[in-house]
Amino acid sequence: MNRLTRTLALFGTACVITGLVKWIGRPQDSLQPLVEINPPVPQPVSWTKDRLMDLIERLESATTDSERLVAAVRFSEIPVSKLPEALELTPLVKDHRLTLAAKVLLIHWAASDGNGASRWAWVRFRAEGLWESAFSEIGPSWASRQPKSLEKWAIAHHNSSHESISLQDGMASDKPILNFETLDDVSRWLVREDPQAAFKVLQARGGFSTRDNLAEALQSVDEVRHALLAFDHLDQMVPDRFNDSEISAHSLFVRWRELDPESLLRSPYARFGVAPGGHAASAAPDTDLASALALADTMPPPQRQAAWVRTFHSWTKANPEKVPDQAGWSIARIQAWEDLEAIRP
Repeated sequence: MNRLTRTLALFGTACVITGLVKWIGRPQDSLQPLVEINPPVPQPVSWTKDRLMDLIERLESATTDSERLVAAVRFSEIPVSKLPEALELTPLVKDHRLTLAAKVLLIHWAASDGNGASRWAWVRFRAEGLWESAFSEIGPSWASRQPKSLEKWAIAHHNSSHESISLQDGMASDKPILNFETLDDVSRWLVREDPQAAFKVLQARGGFSTRDNLAEALQSVDEVRHALLAFDHLDQMVPDRFNDSEISAHSLFVRWRELDPESLLRSPYARFGVAPGGHAASAAPDTDLASALALADTMPPPQRQAAWVRTFHSWTKANPEKVPDQAGWSIARIQAWEDLEAIRP
């Protein structure tokens, strides 16, 4: 989504009632906290087809982001029960992209009924290859209003086979099917709203992604503790020896260690308060690159890849202007580091 669309992502929620909209002026992949602004509050009016056409015209004729925001907020005058009808009357696609009016209406609907908006969008857009685009508007709005609902729905609609979804399979299903990448997006939409829900979705997604840095979005130990509620059997986890299903939980302990190492050492999880190399964690992120990579090399392939990613993010965050000394590195380690550098934001 572009900057304007992200701006609108919460306009149809309870924030409209209080006159507050969250301005999301950042890329979709960003995990930075939101900034808030106060747009005007629309007054309820009788909804008609002519009124819809007027709203669309105002939106399309707006020339600045602020004008578009004001025009978009007015769409919340349309009752939720009338949104399917409004969408049928609205030009939805132009140049194989969703129109801004279509996005605004989907966001509005998702704030009250994410399931209904998603099912409608699936049926309407799957054949055109625009389902993912539509859901990228629906998901953030749904997450902001009903995070637990989105969590349960996303897990229930997950394509657990991890195979790609063919057009034939999509057309044969009367309900949405979420692939690996979509569940990854859902977890990122949820993380600032409900960390526990976000990490439950991440567990359901399974597998491994170079974007697995969700723990970095958490800004406090309380948020980390909340996220850890998504995991069972934490008492059985062993530092630096964990299976695929425990990788995300381990990343949360790493984040806790970065935020407040002393409180981690006082917690029931004190065993995770020791950084690679055997030293008690300090307030600064672990930058002992050599020992961290040496530890990663002792792990099986899936855990090794995840450990490389965590180490890369931790080291480059602490050393933004430095280039690591790669003397003695294996070809595989050098290639992995270069691959991560290539996709670094």
